Amino acid sequence: MKPWAATPERLAPHHYPPQQRDRSMTNATKSSLASGSTDDDPVTAKILKLVNDLVNTVLAKKAASELNAIKARRTPHFSSPLLFRRVIGLLAQHKYHLPVCRFVLDLFDRGVLRHVVLDESDDDDDLGDRDFGELARFTDHLLG
Repeated sequence: MKPWAATPERLAPHHYPPQQRDRSMTNATKSSLASGSTDDDPVTAKILKLVNDLVNTVLAKKAASELNAIKARRTPHFSSPLLFRRVIGLLAQHKYHLPVCRFVLDLFDRGVLRHVVLDESDDDDDLGDRDFGELARFTDHLLG
């Protein structure tokens, strides 16, 4: 067996066909699709983006403070079961630390978790008057 030697055939450059870039989507569109923040409501889109930013340790502190600021404005967004489901989807997509998950869940009103867990209709908003039994005690314990 001969040792490998550099010959013109082995050193000839390979000719690969040029690659075409897909320019149909911009980087902003791709990142908004990846973060799940494609929404008509700018506040909802910002909440989804900030929850997505909580994965990044560099952006987490600023994202948490902005989420607290949105909650302090008492917007109805943290009472929305639809937004809660979308945020849970984001939490499932990425690896968040447990305190971060708890922080995100604590942003939402207690009734939203009951609403989503019990899969109630949107017409039934009197969550405080109903007896939820063992599940209610568990969710109250979970939300502390």
